[in-house]
Order: sequence, then C-alpha cells, then structure tokens
Amino acid sequence: MAASAQGFLLLALRDTQLSSPSLRDTGTLCLECVTIPAYDADRDVWLVLRLNAFEMPLSPMSPMRYTRSSRTYTFDTAIGPITISLPQPRSAADEEDIETLEVILSQYGPLQTDSDVEDSKGAALGLDDADLKGSSRLRRIRG
Repeated sequence: MAASAQGFLLLALRDTQLSSPSLRDTGTLCLECVTIPAYDADRDVWLVLRLNAFEMPLSPMSPMRYTRSSRTYTFDTAIGPITISLPQPRSAADEEDIETLEVILSQYGPLQTDSDVEDSKGAALGLDDADLKGSSRLRRIRG
C-alpha cells in the first residue's frame, strides 16, 4: 500500500487581505500542513497558505518578512512580492492566533521581523538590547 499526501489545517484567520502584482483578495487565510511521502526521508513537510482560490506552498529556505505594527507578512516569489495583511484582533483568541502564526512561520523558515531590523540598527551603532530599550546608556547621554 503506497503512502499518499496528507494535509490538515493548522490555523484560520478571518478577514485577511492578500495582495500581489496581479491579485487582490480578502477572505479567510488558512495555514495548512501538508506531508508528502519522500524517497530519501519518511515524509516531506510543507506549509501552505490558502486564501479563497489562491494557494502558495512556503519553502523553508525562502525568507519571509513580518512587520508587527501593521501585521503584514511579505513573501518574495517569482511573480513578485505577495503581502498578507492580518486584521486587527477583535478578541484575545484572535491575538493568540496572530502570535501562533508568527511562531509557526519562525520555526519553519527564516522569518525577519521588524524587531530584527531594529536590533541590526542597534548593533550597527554598537548598542545592545538593553541600550535599545532606553537603559543607562541613553540616560547617561541625556544626563
């Protein structure tokens, strides 16, 4: 008996907007996990983003960017950047789902967040995390 591909829903986020150079759509964003039998391993595991008729498998090798302040993810693809804009959370459960998406994607592949960008700016200036949070170095400069 040959093994077949299997998929299951990990997360669903309502009222999500998707935009690309050729598409704009709004609906429920589904994050799915798909396992495929692999020749050299037990299974290949892929994450797939689906919104209405749009589906996009995520490569664990391709960088993803997340901007927390606007709740947007950007994925670079062959057809240009694809942006997913998450809605404003309406409940604690919505907030938890948004955080869960970030955790899953950060464990799956390289996810750059806006805090990573701020950290790299601070590193370029010779500042550590404590300095970026307004600790003693900033007070010494002002005082």
